[in-house]
Amino acid sequence: MCQKKRQGKENFVAKPVENLTPKARRTRSDLLNAAREVIGHKGVGGVTVMDVCDVAGVGRTSFYNYFDGTDDLVAAVAAEVALDIKTRFDTLHAGEPRGLARLERCLNMLLDFAAEDPKTTLLLTSLAASDRPIRDLLHHEIQSELRGAGLAQDAPAAGFLTTALLALCRDLAQNRVERDAIRAYVSMLMATCAPMRRS
Repeated sequence: MCQKKRQGKENFVAKPVENLTPKARRTRSDLLNAAREVIGHKGVGGVTVMDVCDVAGVGRTSFYNYFDGTDDLVAAVAAEVALDIKTRFDTLHAGEPRGLARLERCLNMLLDFAAEDPKTTLLLTSLAASDRPIRDLLHHEIQSELRGAGLAQDAPAAGFLTTALLALCRDLAQNRVERDAIRAYVSMLMATCAPMRRS
């Protein structure tokens, strides 16, 4: 069983993941998966310890063996999602120089993913809406592609593309946009880069 170490009066610190037993690792994983589901449905602001514990089938007191609170839990989920996105980007672009071709493929990949895996997409967009590392990661990747193409490097352009991409992903995940329209939306997003070419 994972034990808490008391620090001060009410502050507890859970054991590091590498020190957990296999059963404790499964419980922690169940909590993370439950949090992904709750965040996807209710957004980051709607996450409560009780909701996550109910979905995971874990007692509330056990929750604190693994996480200090909902902020700690959401940060762990965001880190996992950010790593997954970064891995997808790196795999898709292995060995190819940054630029507009990479940006277009990246946009297509994320929108296709939104249509194929709405549950994870709702999680991703909820995390991004709360100004977590997901939004920063997407913004950084888009900005890097624009720089690689030698386009204007102003943050508003990358910010616009990030916001538009996340909105489209959420709409696709909620069936408010037809999957057949993905290519047209990517073309429109790429067309926003044209004014930057003249900058």
